[in-house]
Amino acid sequence: MEYRRQVAMRCDGEDFVIALQPENEVVFRTKDARALRNLCRRLRWQIAIDTTLSTDDWTWPSESGSGGRQPR
Repeated sequence: MEYRRQVAMRCDGEDFVIALQPENEVVFRTKDARALRNLCRRLRWQIAIDTTLSTDDWTWPSESGSGGRQPR
């Protein structure tokens, strides 16, 4: 896939933000990191810098022990 833009994703207080690179101009802000990642994918923006660690991305072993995401 050819990316249209490079962006950085980071935490800003309790929110996650997407900032254009290299300008570092914040263009999106939300509390849902997964939503920002999906938005960037749809816009064909590459997340070149990602300094977040969100609970959206954690995985837990399932009860059967086969791994995977915990159901919401």
